[in-house]
Amino acid sequence: MGAHALRFPTSDDNPWGVRTVVEVRETRLPGVGSKFTIRTRRDEKISTVVHVDGLREIYHYTDPDEEPHVVVLQDEEARQLAAILGGMVYRPQLVQDL
Repeated sequence: MGAHALRFPTSDDNPWGVRTVVEVRETRLPGVGSKFTIRTRRDEKISTVVHVDGLREIYHYTDPDEEPHVVVLQDEEARQLAAILGGMVYRPQLVQDL
């Protein structure tokens, strides 16, 4: 069971003009599915386990010494949430556009 990193450029630049990259760690979970983990800019860890049967578990860690917040989603629920988060259903209007 090995892990490897996927790197995705973000759509915005940081104050130093350098494009930031989000690193996604993927870990295969034999017989279960795959786990994907990222660190946010606020240094929070988010892991998502995608089960072979479509079930998703989202773990949100704000403190390494505390239990994570957990959200369990069925396949259709996860796809709907992904559409919202990905901007396919709703895209907020930027403040400068108001």
